[in-house]
Amino acid sequence: MIDGKITEVDVADIKREFILWMHETTFWGMEVNNILGGKQVPLWTNPTLGARQGEKVRFHVIGLGTAFHTFHLHGHRWIESGTTSVIDTVNIGPISRQSFVVQAGEGVGPGDWHYHCHVLQHMQAGMMGDFRVVP
Repeated sequence: MIDGKITEVDVADIKREFILWMHETTFWGMEVNNILGGKQVPLWTNPTLGARQGEKVRFHVIGLGTAFHTFHLHGHRWIESGTTSVIDTVNIGPISRQSFVVQAGEGVGPGDWHYHCHVLQHMQAGMMGDFRVVP
């Protein structure tokens, strides 16, 4: 979803990719920076992710282990895989994944946009991070 419309995105236009592994009560992260030729940067646990406002960013959210998770990203929406439904939360089962593209800060501007697992016990254990959008 770009500029409020369902839009096909050319992979070459994706500036950053964030891989978030959801394991038990922790996010583990890595960035693939396509601006720097695909440089991979480990982000460790419950990371702060970063992008410039307007950049197209792809998230890959992956469930590891046996727990079920509900990934939620504040301030941003995307198209549910295989549909035309606009969502901001997605269920992630064990050994499953979802990938989606957002335009950083679209409709909300720069700021720190919280992401977390909506499973209460996971939130209480600190399974959360921020998506920092800078001007």
